[in-house]
Amino acid sequence: MTTSAKPTSANSAFSPARAGKLIAGGGTLGIALSLVAHFSSSARSVSGPAGAFVALVFGLIYGVISPGPMGGAALGGALTGAGSAFAGILVGFLIHDEPWMMLVAGSLGGAVAGTIGALIGRLIRSWRRATTDVSLDR
Repeated sequence: MTTSAKPTSANSAFSPARAGKLIAGGGTLGIALSLVAHFSSSARSVSGPAGAFVALVFGLIYGVISPGPMGGAALGGALTGAGSAFAGILVGFLIHDEPWMMLVAGSLGGAVAGTIGALIGRLIRSWRRATTDVSLDR
């Protein structure tokens, strides 16, 4: 009895466990950023770009460590970025520093930043593989 479906594994296209770990890390940084911005007016002015940077970096990490195809890495990066941004913005909303609309807009911005980061991470992964797979036995 044969099946045409491919087996799924943790090393295939998208891994919820891998994304979850990175969302937890990015969310922790986002929450810390929101708390620092709450108590520091100078940090408040850069909290938006800093949150997008956190989403970009964690998306980049997902793209580098994801062995699957580009689409799976992009999906993981988007979820990682959106989750990281959402956690930080939710804390900002709960302490009355952010309007409710930022939960949507900021999460979408985090998803875009995470996707861009994941795609850059995939390029880095392919460049690393190309430079380490060079054979000198020609």
